[in-house]
Amino acid sequence: MTKLIPQTRAEPGCLQYDFHQSHNDENLFVFFENFKDQAAFDFHANAPYIKEFLTAMETMTRDGGVKVDILHHIA
Repeated sequence: MTKLIPQTRAEPGCLQYDFHQSHNDENLFVFFENFKDQAAFDFHANAPYIKEFLTAMETMTRDGGVKVDILHHIA
């Protein structure tokens, strides 16, 4: 998963891409991603290495994939 970091940070419109692991559950990982706009996020979501990662996660995770929550900035 760490291989995604330099590739994603180099994408146009990527403002922040940080990778975290839970202190309480060593199997819980979170990518915190911030993109300039929807077009930049769409570019990222359609990048071949991201699609490959998501496909691999379908078979490697207990629940069959990656959960994505899209947030909006409040303050």
